[in-house]
Amino acid sequence: MTVSDNPDTHSLNTLNAGPFPAAILLAGLGRLGRALARTIRRTAPGCRIIGVDADARVATRALMGGWIDSLETSLEGVPAGVGAVVLAVPAAAIPGLVGGLGGRVPTDVFVTDTLYLNAPVLSLAQRAGLGGHWISASPTVVLPPATAAEAEDEEFLAGVEVRLSAHDELAADLKVRGEAFWRQLGGDVY
Repeated sequence: MTVSDNPDTHSLNTLNAGPFPAAILLAGLGRLGRALARTIRRTAPGCRIIGVDADARVATRALMGGWIDSLETSLEGVPAGVGAVVLAVPAAAIPGLVGGLGGRVPTDVFVTDTLYLNAPVLSLAQRAGLGGHWISASPTVVLPPATAAEAEDEEFLAGVEVRLSAHDELAADLKVRGEAFWRQLGGDVY
């Protein structure tokens, strides 16, 4: 259920060409999630960003700051029109989020995370029936110190090595779209 919408956002009718998703569900709106949202805004300005975070204050701040277009109350499925689910959360939160998504991910949606725990995350995703959707990413990102966290993230992933892992059952088109997603954000995908 959508809680609220930011009136100064991009509609799904202003889609950018190419494989980048028209809309993204971004779970985790802390420092990494904010940096990803800003990078998406810069590199894919037509993309609608739907956010979700366990901390209502963090979620509201992201919405009011314009980093996301709308806010979901939970990750219990994927809203219509979303082409990717991005999990920018601590490792301890992954099992609960995977459980929330369960088998409710449409066949044309890929799920990606920002952890360096590719094998354990992929195993968990497969057990939850999400192996055919999941692309585990390991960006070698170093966030700026907390005092600089509000700075623009112009070069957040520029030249950063992003190692992707996926289960064998991942559909070829989702793999291509997942790789294109990380490349468009500026990562060097391997």
